[in-house]
Amino acid sequence: MSTDYIDNIIDDVSGPISYDPTDATHLARILRWVNACINENMMEYNWPELITHNATFTTDGSQTYDLTSEIGATFWRVIDKSVRISTRQIPLVAKQHIDSFDPNRTRGDVARYCWEEGNQVFGLWPAESTGSTVYLDWLAKPATLTDSTTDALFPFTLENHGVIRAGALWRGKQFEGYDDAKSEEMSFYRRLKDKFHKSNHVRMKPTQANAIQF
Repeated sequence: MSTDYIDNIIDDVSGPISYDPTDATHLARILRWVNACINENMMEYNWPELITHNATFTTDGSQTYDLTSEIGATFWRVIDKSVRISTRQIPLVAKQHIDSFDPNRTRGDVARYCWEEGNQVFGLWPAESTGSTVYLDWLAKPATLTDSTTDALFPFTLENHGVIRAGALWRGKQFEGYDDAKSEEMSFYRRLKDKFHKSNHVRMKPTQANAIQF
């Protein structure tokens, strides 16, 4: 990917806050704000450029699996409603619900569910027998940008640069105390809503206790 993409975002952020992108301190701040925009919103939204579909791993009878080992080091979290064994979808539930209902993970008379612990650790409850193939879609954690030459690590398409630029600019104006920082924040969240809500890329929350019937 061309470094022009990153350089353009840097220029678009530096101009309104009178930053010099050739100054090491200014550049480091801008890149920190770009990284923050990407990473913080990964917890709520499924950036389409970061999704891998139909990944698999094989169960070994364990209750939990470290997906950075099973899938890859860049694994970040499972995409909602994507987990399945054969053609059977495995719903994601809140871990605290399983903890209260079956703290020792001994119940076997329930439908199969999955949960996450710190995103990368994935559990099946009840545990699946050895040799089953689990299919899932997952979100990769992008590399942290440290300078404008890390273009190969910047996976985002041009259509999403406006969202990233708006998030970084809001943080920059907030940091520098600009009066219009609040309006920049509102503009950023409008862009997020337009981009992700309309394309159905909003992350769903795990099912809570009152939504599961045993």
